[in-house]
Amino acid sequence: KGYDKNWSPVTNKTTASFGNISGGYYTFMLKAQSPDGVWSKLVSYSFEVLPPWYLSWPAYLFYSLLFIAGIIGVDRFQRRRLILKERQRLIKRELEQARKIEKANALLEIQKEVVEEKNTELNAQNEEINAQNEKLTVQRDQLSEQNNSINESILYAKRIQTAVLPRQVYIDEILPENFILFKPRDEVSGDFYWVKQISGFIVIAAADCTGHGVPGAILSMLGMSFLSEIAQKRKITEANKVLNELRKKIKQALRQTGKKGEADDGMDIALCVLDTKTNMLQYSGANNPLYLIQNGEFKEIKADRMPIGYYPNEKPTFTNHEIQLKDGDVFFLFSDGYMDQFGGEKGFKYKSSNFQQFLFEHHSRPMILQKELLEQELKNWMKGHEQTDDILVMGVRV
Repeated sequence: KGYDKNWSPVTNKTTASFGNISGGYYTFMLKAQSPDGVWSKLVSYSFEVLPPWYLSWPAYLFYSLLFIAGIIGVDRFQRRRLILKERQRLIKRELEQARKIEKANALLEIQKEVVEEKNTELNAQNEEINAQNEKLTVQRDQLSEQNNSINESILYAKRIQTAVLPRQVYIDEILPENFILFKPRDEVSGDFYWVKQISGFIVIAAADCTGHGVPGAILSMLGMSFLSEIAQKRKITEANKVLNELRKKIKQALRQTGKKGEADDGMDIALCVLDTKTNMLQYSGANNPLYLIQNGEFKEIKADRMPIGYYPNEKPTFTNHEIQLKDGDVFFLFSDGYMDQFGGEKGFKYKSSNFQQFLFEHHSRPMILQKELLEQELKNWMKGHEQTDDILVMGVRV
């Protein structure tokens, strides 16, 4: 009992063997049978089998303590391993950070050197710029002084040119019905007008010198001076002869002989001589025509296609046109500045066709009003555009 639940088979042996008996309490029970088949009473014997020492409770206690010690040892080992690993990781990270910091410091050092080098260059450039600024300031002051001097000279030249031009009071006295629209592009003008009464004749001229501004103004002063000498002092009152003499004077003054490299300056001019007794009008022109409105009809008297000055294909003399005027007739002398002015929606030139039409539409109005209308028309046309050239328009009603 305690080892096997069943009875062993009947046998003639007087011994029984039991192997691999674990420690514990057992009962050996025995019954015998006679040859006649009668069973004897049950005989039992109880005994205890002690387990081996390694399976005893002290051994198990030892095993438990050993197991617990092993767990603690493994735990401590794992902890130490983890701590060591963490330390190694921290050391590695610190080394990496140290390398990064070292690399960053090296880069900063390089950058510092670059910055210092750039600063040195910038300081050198700043010193150079400051030196240049000082130089520019000196030059600016010099230019400002020169500019002020030039402006004062130009203003003085303007006063001289204005003083030399015929006074409007004088013109109104000998030509009661007239207007003069005179608009220099700069302070002084290359366009000029000249009006003078010589005995019974009135000489009227409108000229356009080469260029504008100071160069044109210098040439205009020559032109007015020569006209005074030719017409006023020498009493030449034939229109074409005045232009012939004026051309001769200009060529002499500018030393024009036709050689290469000489100045090719000159002027375009329309010149009229009005006989105050007969109203006979002489006209001669160098590139600038004469517009005449007579009996409600617009007429253009064409100029000779050559300037006052050297011209390779010049004619010996300018053409002298004679026109009999009547009271109420209107004629116009002008430079090309008005017609060549850019403006309008497309930025084109005003052109002679528009100029002629405008003059014809308003020729019957008072002369002073015609001037105002021409000024307003020019202002409207120029909107958004700079003045291109000097502008001169003269109108006379007989």
